[in-house]
Amino acid sequence: MKKSSWLPLLMFLAGSSPGQPSTFDLDVVVSAGSPLDWLADIPRPVPTFDRTAAKESDRATRVEEPPHIRARDIFSFARITTIDLIGEIPWTVIRPQTKHAVGAYPPAVTDDVLWLALAVFLRKLLHPVQVNDLEAFEYLTYLGEPALAAAGMATSETGLRETIRALKKAVSPLPPWPPEVEAGESPLESMMLRLTVEDLVVAHPFSFDQKFAGRISLLGDEPIPYVIRASRSPHSFLRRNAAVMLGRYQDARCLERLRELLREETDPCVLARVVEALARRRDTASAGIFKGRLRGAQDRSFAASLIRGLGLLGDRTAVPAIIAVCEGVPRDFDIQVTGLTALARIAPPPSPDVERFLKRVGLRVPEDPTPRYAPVTPDAANSRETLIGQLIHLVKAAQGDSPSQVALLLSVHKARKDLAEQAAAGRRLYRGMLARFNPQVVYALLEILARFAKGVEILHDIASDPREDVVVRVHALIEFAKADSAERTERVRQLARLGEDPPVAETAFRLLCSYQPKLAGEAARELLAEYRPDMPAAQKSVLLLSMKHLSRRKEIQTEELIALAEGEMIHQEIDRARGKPPKNDSGNGMSPKFEFNSPVPLLEQIAIEIGRDAGPAGLEALTEILNCRASRARGEAAIGLGMLRDSKAWPALVAALDDEDSWVRLMAYRALKYSTGRDHPADWLYGTRESRAAAVEEYRKWLK
Repeated sequence: MKKSSWLPLLMFLAGSSPGQPSTFDLDVVVSAGSPLDWLADIPRPVPTFDRTAAKESDRATRVEEPPHIRARDIFSFARITTIDLIGEIPWTVIRPQTKHAVGAYPPAVTDDVLWLALAVFLRKLLHPVQVNDLEAFEYLTYLGEPALAAAGMATSETGLRETIRALKKAVSPLPPWPPEVEAGESPLESMMLRLTVEDLVVAHPFSFDQKFAGRISLLGDEPIPYVIRASRSPHSFLRRNAAVMLGRYQDARCLERLRELLREETDPCVLARVVEALARRRDTASAGIFKGRLRGAQDRSFAASLIRGLGLLGDRTAVPAIIAVCEGVPRDFDIQVTGLTALARIAPPPSPDVERFLKRVGLRVPEDPTPRYAPVTPDAANSRETLIGQLIHLVKAAQGDSPSQVALLLSVHKARKDLAEQAAAGRRLYRGMLARFNPQVVYALLEILARFAKGVEILHDIASDPREDVVVRVHALIEFAKADSAERTERVRQLARLGEDPPVAETAFRLLCSYQPKLAGEAARELLAEYRPDMPAAQKSVLLLSMKHLSRRKEIQTEELIALAEGEMIHQEIDRARGKPPKNDSGNGMSPKFEFNSPVPLLEQIAIEIGRDAGPAGLEALTEILNCRASRARGEAAIGLGMLRDSKAWPALVAALDDEDSWVRLMAYRALKYSTGRDHPADWLYGTRESRAAAVEEYRKWLK
């Protein structure tokens, strides 16, 4: 696509040329942690039976809820502070516009997942010392096909060409054809096979709309056998995405399949996703496979991924292997950084080998690379020598070395003093208590601070500071809650309120539920009192958790739930009346806002909670939701009606077996199967009306 004719003029007026953007407002802030640590904050739906199973025994969440860092737009999430990238780096926003039908193959690369990759390329250009090139490459490999789209936009940057060339070699493009679907031995099995395949290729993983695997995520562990089958597919897109989904279950079958993939797989994208899944699960049973693959690893970025994984697994027997790899490539700065970070997390006991390694690595620090573009905000701790020194201190502090622990605390306290002086002087710039540390060490630093008492206090200060980066606050809070502090409960309680950043409030509330359920109930009641139908989605996420907690403790009345449902229904009607937001019809391929919304299923969960209380008011409310064609919660309303086990609910459920919405049909069938004990299976999702007619007729005959 040609550049606009007015672009050089604008750059001239801004004091720059097309080859060298101005530094007036150009910046992409480096996130806390290393590039592979950033994976922890990518939103992902949690497999659960909670909204599709009537039996209480089936309703437990199978996987822990990860931190879900919400933001108003993709620029906020990617920490891009530049407001006019069009005039600064044209390739970041100009790309060919392709039309994709919703649900069709191949799926579109949406702006949210695209910017997860673009932000990495920009950081490499702006902050080369603060980005580990090997881990950044593995991160892009993990993102898969959307990273190729971002790479295609950035080909004009000479400083990125080597990375782009290697990425194209590591990640093959989307196959032009959709994967084939196997036939099952029964209509229901054929339905599940097709549903699993379609759900795994309907969207790219990590997109914030949660379309990827959105339906099978609501079926608990039922799809696991089919996801495992998909992980053996020759279709690269399906196999890669199946690896992502396997990592979202905490099931022995999935963990075993992930270990098999780690032993046998050769696709770099699949391997990146498998390593991340096993490391995030802290699957110590896979540590031996990690070490085996590390010994034979030829790819440097994959070796860095394995070393990081061993650090997260905390496997002390891996220390010699990690040191051996680092010593084998003494001039590979990024490998040394990854190795030191892993050692800090493992905290090996003091030994001559570790001591010799720490001394050697501190003596061979290469020169700092030159940024391609100069950001408006200069880097803190921006030299490689400083980074290595900080990591060496972290390793020693983790080993229990008192002088290093004291030095660590003094560094943070000095930052606190400097910030207090800035505030007193009326300065607006605030970069956080950890501004003196290279971003790559921040996650490891938070984990190490939790190991000694004064460090725990610092974690609380970070978690409580509204001016601090919200990602850092969330992770500091998680580490703070691990400490056995006398004041822990009250401090976490203070953060579990809507006045806080929603990610912090949500994390605090989850932590409170885990060890003080009664106090969490009191907090939940206060949170629900602040409900408004038009409140932001991120705050509704906190209210959803509050409502679920009170319902589990039988501390919320059906009438309260119905009132919440009415508010949500009215809000949905208002949204529908307003219609869709206007499209950008300029035709120039530029998208100025990149707004996105992570859906919060508040009404869907309300319908489930109403179903827990058998009563006429609940029956009427659920029937109304089921019959409202514009409602997003019709499937959950069907499940709620099944939970009532009331014969008055059965006519509505039988009628829903012929609904135009296939998901409503499936949920009505599941509700009838549970509440009546009668099972007349069919392909409720994809089968023709004629193929379902016999099953529907059986239910109708029984109802008469």
